[in-house]
Amino acid sequence: MPRIRLWKSDKGFTLIELLVVIAIIAVLIGLLLPAVQKVREAANKTQSTNNLKQMVLATHNMNDSYGRIAPSYGLFPYASWNNVSNWGAPAAEGSLFYFMLPFMEQTNLYNSIATWSWQENVPSVVKTYMGPSDPFLPANGQVAQWGNRGAASYAPNYWVFLAGSGNNHNANLADGGYARIPATIPDGTSNTIGFGERSCNPGGASGNGSCACVWGESGQDGNCHQPVMYDPYGPVGWTMPRIAVPANQLSGTTYETSATTLMVGMMDGSIRSVGSGITSSTWYNVIMPSDGGVLGPDW
Repeated sequence: MPRIRLWKSDKGFTLIELLVVIAIIAVLIGLLLPAVQKVREAANKTQSTNNLKQMVLATHNMNDSYGRIAPSYGLFPYASWNNVSNWGAPAAEGSLFYFMLPFMEQTNLYNSIATWSWQENVPSVVKTYMGPSDPFLPANGQVAQWGNRGAASYAPNYWVFLAGSGNNHNANLADGGYARIPATIPDGTSNTIGFGERSCNPGGASGNGSCACVWGESGQDGNCHQPVMYDPYGPVGWTMPRIAVPANQLSGTTYETSATTLMVGMMDGSIRSVGSGITSSTWYNVIMPSDGGVLGPDW
C-alpha cells in the first residue's frame, strides 16, 4: 500500500504579513497609552491629595498646640531673638515646612536641626513634600546643588501664613506667628487655599537645579529655592495659576503643574482640582483669606 507523506512547508512570514503584524501592534499600543497615562495621572492625584491633606492637618494640629500657626518663614514660637533661650536644636528660625515636622511624625528630624532650618545638611527626604507630578523632582528626593537638602514640590499660601496683621507685605519678617485658625481666615477655611503644587526646579529645561526648591529654606523672601507662594511684593490678583505647562517652561514662581489640573489644599482639609478655566477674580478670592470676596461659579 502506497504511503502518503505530508510535507511541512518551511515558508515563513512574508514582508507584507510582518508589516501588518507590526501595524496592528502599533495600533494596540496607541490605544493603550492614553489609558496608562490616565491611570498614572489618577494615581498621582491620589498621592498628591494625601500629601496636601497631611500638610493641612499638620497646620491644624500646630494651631491646637500653640494657639497660632507658624509664618511661612520666620521665628516660631519665639516672639523675637531676644526670647530665644536655646540656640541649639530644634531651630528657632525656619520655614513653615520645618515647623510642621513634629505634627507629621518627623519629630526626630525636627530636633536634629539647630538655629536655622536652612542649616539642614543631611539627606532629609520628607515624602509628604514630594509631588508625584513634579517632572523636576530628584529621584532620591535630594537636591544636590543645595547640599543634598530635601526637595519640595509644594508651597504654602503666603497670605494665610502671615506673622503680622493687616496683610502687611513685610509681615513674615516679623516673628512668632500671627495667623490663627479660624480667626485670621474670616472668609472661611473652606474658601481659602492653604497649600498648592509647584515645580521643584524653576530652572526649566536646563534642569541644573540652581533654583531647586527645598523645604528647609527660610531665607529672605524671593529666594527661588524657598517654598513660598506668592511674592508679597507682586500683584497677587494678576498672577494666575499655570496649569498643564510643558516641563521646559515651568518657572516655579507661582502655583503651577505639568499635569492637566492643579491640586490645592483648602484650609478646611478639602482638596480641589483647579482647571485652566478659573477666572482671575475667583483665583484672587481663594488666595486671600480676608478679602470678603464671593467665589464665582467657576470654582
